[in-house]
Amino acid sequence: MRISNLPIPGISLMLLGVFSMLAGFGFLATTTQPLQLDLNFEVVDTPATRQIGLSNRDSLGNDQAMLFVFDEDDKHGIWMKDMRFSLDIVWLDSDREIVTIRENVSPSTFPEAFRPDKDSRYVIELNAGDAQKHDLEVGDQLTLPVL
Repeated sequence: MRISNLPIPGISLMLLGVFSMLAGFGFLATTTQPLQLDLNFEVVDTPATRQIGLSNRDSLGNDQAMLFVFDEDDKHGIWMKDMRFSLDIVWLDSDREIVTIRENVSPSTFPEAFRPDKDSRYVIELNAGDAQKHDLEVGDQLTLPVL
């Protein structure tokens, strides 16, 4: 329907105002579906397994990722202790929304710990370049098949 072709004078302006008002209140807001990452996740969800993470491994296979699951929201730090390859690190909040992405973090950064800008519940470690490969951005919501 073209608003300008309506038969009653002034109705197009009135409808335009109503649509603007509805959009302002969020009634016409579009919603996006959570992104599905087609990766094989190795889940680490205990203090011992989270501390080890990917340390002392030579690589992370293609389409592989490590998912850190924490019991509470916090600014969970990730370090590159005993790492042998670079990573992309993605922090997600309890709603699985990306809050921070650090790309191409090198093993040479140890002992520095990297933390998210906001509290997180989950952390995903990916091969360096995979965050860009999967078009991940802060604010994206993810569906994780393992949760």
